[in-house]
Amino acid sequence: MKALTFSSYFVLQRQRLFLDYACVIVVVVMLPLRVSCEPILEDYIGIYVILYDTLYLIFLLKGFKLMGQYFIIASQIIGWDLVRFAIIYGIFMTGFSQAMFLVFRRTHTQNQFQTPSEAHMGMFIMSVGEFVDIYDTFKDSKHEAMGKIVFVVYMLLVTLLLINMLIAMMADTYHNMAGTKKYWFRQWARIVLMLEEDMCYKSRLQFQEKYSQKMDVPQSRLVFVDRCRQSLK
Repeated sequence: MKALTFSSYFVLQRQRLFLDYACVIVVVVMLPLRVSCEPILEDYIGIYVILYDTLYLIFLLKGFKLMGQYFIIASQIIGWDLVRFAIIYGIFMTGFSQAMFLVFRRTHTQNQFQTPSEAHMGMFIMSVGEFVDIYDTFKDSKHEAMGKIVFVVYMLLVTLLLINMLIAMMADTYHNMAGTKKYWFRQWARIVLMLEEDMCYKSRLQFQEKYSQKMDVPQSRLVFVDRCRQSLK
């Protein structure tokens, strides 16, 4: 876990507070929408609130020993491995989708590659294994042989190479994070620090006295003593 500087921590804290207040505000906004009979807009706001609350719950669960480590691993995979994979996957998909668009450009029958945007969706459908119906449309194209060549190359690169590369990256991330036994404890401390920032000074001291104690030295400050067995990592 990288150490947070004061400025970076302040930015993260302000962003979290902004999202919290925004979530509360949009819930309040849903009330007049219900009265004004705007169900579609109300549904959009409800979806935003539910998704954000789910992510916030995952953030809080990172501080628990039972499941915190797995949520941390999942967040690392989503925030780092999937981002890199999405960039590489997007480059391949853009190139091959435009190639397929040209293959079916002068085809008058219904197909998945009539427009560049539909070609992107068609390549995505092919990458998840639903390509039987799409493969049957190659015979309607004026470039049937070229279309099949592009199809084979795309399936080899994306389905075999990129997917296995993603699995390898996720396995490497899991191996590195699983070896850190106390990573969840750092997340717990970070959550406590963020929650204390939202309290007034008096309430903060009251809570600190409950989970901390004074050292047996003159003029000592309150410290938190971890009685758990610490690992070398």
